[in-house]
Amino acid sequence: MTIVPWPVDAKKRAPESPIDGILRILLADIPGPPNETPEERAARMDRLFQEAKAMDPRDGTEAMLAAQCLILGLMIDDCQKDAERADLAPRYRRAASQHVRNFETLLRDSRRLLKQCQRRPQTLRTVAPAPVRPAAPLPAPPPVPAPAAAAAPRPVPVRKRKDDIHLIEEARSGVIVPLHPAPKTLQ
Repeated sequence: MTIVPWPVDAKKRAPESPIDGILRILLADIPGPPNETPEERAARMDRLFQEAKAMDPRDGTEAMLAAQCLILGLMIDDCQKDAERADLAPRYRRAASQHVRNFETLLRDSRRLLKQCQRRPQTLRTVAPAPVRPAAPLPAPPPVPAPAAAAAPRPVPVRKRKDDIHLIEEARSGVIVPLHPAPKTLQ
């Protein structure tokens, strides 16, 4: 992916608000048409930015909802074009038409949610820091019990016959495995 600086004349512009910065970050990832020149991309991004600013987002949540509304609008346009293509099979055109209806519902709901957020007073969104109280002293840790004396392992009877050699190895591992510090699931 080629990263094109946007806005192109960022150094010439006045410092922007944090919401403008959030909007630019959210809108910068919206893909454009293939073979788009940097100038075309900048013009498209400026148009999208102005559309998002027209929704008057006041905080990050509203900026994300505004960007979502713009993206849904672009998706509706793309699906509408697919639904009208004559070279697609009818079932794909029907699916595209269904997607248009679904995205229109999502767009309507997103706009409604954005308006609900904007109806709330701005003061509800700022949270005052909680007063800092001195920490209560920690209780004294309980005394550590003395380690219990480890029981000596039982001696393993060793048989001297050749056909019982596997029993001897099994018996030795029976002593080593419980004393091993690895978790039981790994043993």
